[in-house]
Amino acid sequence: MAHRKFCDLAGKPGALVYEPGSIYGCTCIVLPQDAGEYAEGLKLILERFSESIYPGFQCGPGWYKLLIEVDEKLNYLCPEYEIQQIKEKFGTLRFYWGMPYKGDYKAGLSDTDREMIFTIMSDVVHYAENSSSIFCEICGNYGRTLTKNYWLKTLCKTCATEKGFDYEQLESD
Repeated sequence: MAHRKFCDLAGKPGALVYEPGSIYGCTCIVLPQDAGEYAEGLKLILERFSESIYPGFQCGPGWYKLLIEVDEKLNYLCPEYEIQQIKEKFGTLRFYWGMPYKGDYKAGLSDTDREMIFTIMSDVVHYAENSSSIFCEICGNYGRTLTKNYWLKTLCKTCATEKGFDYEQLESD
């Protein structure tokens, strides 16, 4: 996306920088401070956000590896795909994406081929969203979806204890 660039703003994870005169208002993207070893992969994901959307991750670092795997597979199928939103909802990952209306990916493909690519991409995203229900959103270890005061989170035993969730709640039912 031509109107965006990456900036290093220590202490402001996910912050956006605005510069006067920008067409879209947003000219900089900031990686989350907790990106760590996933920084390069997350940069590629942030660059895929639609130009009308402010890029960011509304989920924990435990799912960063899963997001990068999804992006790699979708990029293989359609290098021009776009992301609308990435977030946690009801304790699991939500990955909203779309295929471009025009571009090189359409050249030489029949309607049937495009439909098949779209179906495979949808399956990749659904698989990742379902897989997120067994990975802790905070640390990425094995976890389960738990409830606390009607709030759902997928957490490992350690993170659940730290956040005040009852990890054993399902076993006692």
